[in-house]
Amino acid sequence: MVRLVTREQAKEIDQQTIANYGISEATLMQRAGKKMAEWIREHFSQWKNEEILILVGPGNNGGDGKVIARELKYYGFHKVEEIDFQKAPSNFMNYDEHHKKLVFQNKIKIIVDAIFGTGLTREISDELIKIIKIINTMNCVRICVDIPTGLDCNRGILLGTAIQAHFTLTVGQPKIGFFVNEGPRICGKIVSMDIGFPRGIVNQVAKGYFLFTKKDAVQCLPQRSSFDNKVRAGKVIVLAGSQKMPGAAHFVSMAALRTGAGYVTLCSEHINPLWPADFLRISGDGLQEFLKSEQLKKYISAVAVGPGLGFSSWGEIAMEELLKSGHRRVVVDADGLRILGGLSAKQKWPGEWILTPHAGELEKLLQAKGYSERQATAESIESDRFYWCQRSAEFLGCWVLLKGYRTVISDGKKTYVINTGNPALAKSGTGDVLTGIIVALRAQGLGPGEAALTGASLHGWISDVWVRSGRDSLSLLASDLVDFLPKALAKFRRFK
Repeated sequence: MVRLVTREQAKEIDQQTIANYGISEATLMQRAGKKMAEWIREHFSQWKNEEILILVGPGNNGGDGKVIARELKYYGFHKVEEIDFQKAPSNFMNYDEHHKKLVFQNKIKIIVDAIFGTGLTREISDELIKIIKIINTMNCVRICVDIPTGLDCNRGILLGTAIQAHFTLTVGQPKIGFFVNEGPRICGKIVSMDIGFPRGIVNQVAKGYFLFTKKDAVQCLPQRSSFDNKVRAGKVIVLAGSQKMPGAAHFVSMAALRTGAGYVTLCSEHINPLWPADFLRISGDGLQEFLKSEQLKKYISAVAVGPGLGFSSWGEIAMEELLKSGHRRVVVDADGLRILGGLSAKQKWPGEWILTPHAGELEKLLQAKGYSERQATAESIESDRFYWCQRSAEFLGCWVLLKGYRTVISDGKKTYVINTGNPALAKSGTGDVLTGIIVALRAQGLGPGEAALTGASLHGWISDVWVRSGRDSLSLLASDLVDFLPKALAKFRRFK
């Protein structure tokens, strides 16, 4: 996994390196600028006689830009110009007529953005917004130093607007805001520049946030041996569905089977005749008996609870029995989250439970449980996904998988972001499929973190393949996710 940093952690790594290793700030700046110039020379040496603009800001980011300009000239790039933003953005529009014409005639080949770095927290000026809009329309390669100007380092939101990078050459570890909200769209390809931060300091400071990749997920996928059988593959109980919402239970159950669970038993208030015989079904009079804690302890490897339960009383009974059983391999989604919110604030659930809310569900759950340190609204949660996922997991005492673009997962101590998934997943039923994938992985022995991370990565990757294959992002159905799971699992294992 890749270690990520916040703006505060990036600053601390800088400061500790300077204080403990006698490396000056100027030396770090020289290293960063030189590394970036070397990267540009390596990838764009064919443009040594083309126009290159370096946009220089007032802080360390601007210092890096000045070093880049100097080094590129040293490497034989003959037409490198610096535009000084230290006094006013209008310098961009006021420099000599020759270069103004080059800008508007799209003669510039490369623009290097070194205006503002990770320390930017305020909205940028209207004047700079206008300039950035011009830059983003230019037919040139845009390379951003450390972070695109206008992107919030921690939240991935736009501080007015931001330079749309083709490449972001970030110093040291990538920043958490690169991977949520507007970050993935704005940053382009992210390239980490190693400027010699001591590994011990990086590991000590950057220990709370991680990027979980497809390669990481492959390492976690369950492996079947020749001696495995359906009992060893795990027994899943799905407490889901209702007369009005039978589809959710179907998707959870089928996804769990497709992801390798040996048995799936669907417990629902009503049996739908369209449900296939691939999974066992229990309802009616037999349901209450089955939900007794002795049965739960004896029969199940993992439990999915919530999708499509609606407001029937049996869902509350099922949750109460589940809590009494002390079972730890539980995934709670949808109406299950609402039921949890209605339980006594003093009632706790095991730390190995996985909750899978979207921002609106998390808002209601935190409010129901009396969280008061900071106002939790769906809007604030979406705008600061890392903070709210980490804080809610810490407050609620279990794993939280915050659905959305992009999925963030935390146990309150370590927080991860998934680098798969796209807006094709914004459709009813896709979350039910995710629940089924995760509960099957739990039943096959994966820990809560491994199951949540691997399940979310696989789930998102299927949607990525869907779009890359030429299908429109509007067209993906939950049933498509289930149908593609066998092929996806086979392809997924090939990532190394």
